[in-house]
Amino acid sequence: MIINKRCIDILSLLHSTDEYNIDDLSQKFNVHTRTIRYDIENINFILKNYNLNNIEKNSDGRLILNLKMFDLNNLIQYFGGISSESRKDFIKIKLLSSKHINLTNKTKILDTSRSTLKTDLEEIKSEFLKNNISITSLPSKGIFLEGNENTIRNILSKLIFKLLDTDFTALPTPLKELLEEFLGSFCHSTLKESFNFQSVRVFNEVFSIIAANRTRDSVLGIKTVLSSNFLLNFPISEREEELIKKVIFRKKKKEILKIEDEIQILLGRFNMMLKTKISFDSTVIETMAKDILYNENLNIESYLKNSTLYKDFSEIFSCNPNIFKNINNIFYIFYQHIKKKPLILPELKVLLVCDSTEFIKNILKENLLRNFNFSGVDFMPTYIFEIFGFEKDYDLILSCENISETLNIPTFKINKILKSRDKIELFYFILKTYSSLKE
Repeated sequence: MIINKRCIDILSLLHSTDEYNIDDLSQKFNVHTRTIRYDIENINFILKNYNLNNIEKNSDGRLILNLKMFDLNNLIQYFGGISSESRKDFIKIKLLSSKHINLTNKTKILDTSRSTLKTDLEEIKSEFLKNNISITSLPSKGIFLEGNENTIRNILSKLIFKLLDTDFTALPTPLKELLEEFLGSFCHSTLKESFNFQSVRVFNEVFSIIAANRTRDSVLGIKTVLSSNFLLNFPISEREEELIKKVIFRKKKKEILKIEDEIQILLGRFNMMLKTKISFDSTVIETMAKDILYNENLNIESYLKNSTLYKDFSEIFSCNPNIFKNINNIFYIFYQHIKKKPLILPELKVLLVCDSTEFIKNILKENLLRNFNFSGVDFMPTYIFEIFGFEKDYDLILSCENISETLNIPTFKINKILKSRDKIELFYFILKTYSSLKE
């Protein structure tokens, strides 16, 4: 069983699109439908021997081939030739990176006929015209491009990135040699050392931008002015810097959106634990996400870090290591946000059990009213509270002394001098206890 050139082209075509049926292939290759069926039988026989997915028909009669690029190129290289997609990529890169090319010279490199390359070129022309780039042929010059220079650079950058993003061993030899030319056009390793981002794909995008711009500058005879300090030890031009920043910003924006989603989920879990409905503005969530992405975990005041609120909050967030590494920053933003929200306890009557002087009690009362907006605070000495109890209905009992538990009224012990630690603990106690705090 052999696989001919038409079979290779059918393989390549069906790998790139699912828009063809047997009649369409018959017309495209100018052969009878029986011949196409026979070709597909041959292809499927080989695919089966290699334990690969066969060409199948869907309900509309269109032909479907589910095959990895690596497997496709291995088949094509084994049986000879190069896929039409790879041929077209080669021609496009040569056109974009040269003043002009001679199509006849490429027949040997691509191991194909001139008529096949002409067919490829017609398809490339149609594709380029969508971007307002025309392909012109002159007997004295060969084939060359005309169109917007920025568009040409952008297309070349994307094609280089496509090669970099493919398994190198899966590339046909002509494309491997092309890629090696770009890799040798400037010091790839120095750029890698200067680049601080972990993502290989983002680095490849940056490399593709620089390679495409340096190549086009060379084609046009433009001297590349290198002055930017944007990348450490690797000077780049202003044009390159502008394009690279767009790539990096796009990548960072995606990362921020992902982190925002993760934060929303964790804050939702915290709300569920407290049975609250505290909402957060999108700007607050975005601030948290950016802090995780750009800043190191900062030190926060000990009263915050030692609070029960911090411990419960960090326990919820500990399940996500990516966010937990910046838990101090996130908690600080969270706490500052909820402190500013109008969480008011209407008609919350408070009894303060305290044996201090009137002066100390009045300062404490002012502090409580200012920080928690209670509707009223009454005083009572400890001995009267313990012996006689109280007659009024209170929502909360605050005590500066050791007192016995009283009925079902929430009781919280505070210091006579209301410190920051007391404020956050009382705030959290009220948050967990009273539904009126729940938005």
